[in-house]
Amino acid sequence: QRLSFNPETASVDLQSSKMIEDGRHMLVLMRIQHNQSGTYRCQVTEDSPPFRFHESSSLLTVIILPNHYPSISGLRGGWYEVGSVLKINCTSSPSHPAARLTWVLNHQPVPRSFITEYLPQVGGSGLAVSTLGLNL
Repeated sequence: QRLSFNPETASVDLQSSKMIEDGRHMLVLMRIQHNQSGTYRCQVTEDSPPFRFHESSSLLTVIILPNHYPSISGLRGGWYEVGSVLKINCTSSPSHPAARLTWVLNHQPVPRSFITEYLPQVGGSGLAVSTLGLNL
């Protein structure tokens, strides 16, 4: 048995890691960061010649949920006159991967022709802030 992880960035929870069923194992990692998303590979090598090996891989995505509800900006008070232009934005708090936002009006998705999609803004921490515009 050999485990190879950088203890500075992740550690293995040996008590929670276990065999799920014959030939399937569950590895529990602790203290992982969002930049550790990627393809993880497990390789088993035979102890004697010809030292054949078997391996399996799986994609792991580490997520960080937004801390707060999205915020709406650009509203000019509580009412608008008929024919007024409504131009507002919905913005998420930082997350990884970038949050997907949707505008809904009276329980119905707003048609895409009224939506402005902006590229997520990625900060120094690697977390992304998403913004979705609504123009009516």
